[in-house]
Amino acid sequence: MKSLSIFGTDSAGRLTMSLYNNNGRPVYSTGVKVLLDKIALYLLTTIGSSLLNPSLGSTVTSIKRTSTTQDITKIRALITSTLADIESRILSDQLTQPPDRDDQTLIELHLMQVLQDPTQLDQILVEILVKTKSNQSYILTV
Repeated sequence: MKSLSIFGTDSAGRLTMSLYNNNGRPVYSTGVKVLLDKIALYLLTTIGSSLLNPSLGSTVTSIKRTSTTQDITKIRALITSTLADIESRILSDQLTQPPDRDDQTLIELHLMQVLQDPTQLDQILVEILVKTKSNQSYILTV
């Protein structure tokens, strides 16, 4: 089963999703999760699928499971290029709208590895190293 999250920001600049708690209030991402959610959103959104921002997204959502080393090499190259684009976009956005916290401020992204998901044979897992201004590093798996 897949889940769907609709991302947006509220008037305080917090990333909000279409999920609500038991009191009917939206669930918010805070801290470094804002940055990690943004990276995942940019990576997993298909270009042209967002009505509000058709340029948002990447082409990696069309990648299928492969068994050859050559195909994995091509996939790594595509994802590395896509991450460079995402990094550039976030860094540019941070110049016009600086994040409130250092742990929400991206310094750099690096592709660590591309793995085939052993539990879902048609899925590929991507591990991304995310470095923030707070001198912390995180591994994001999507």
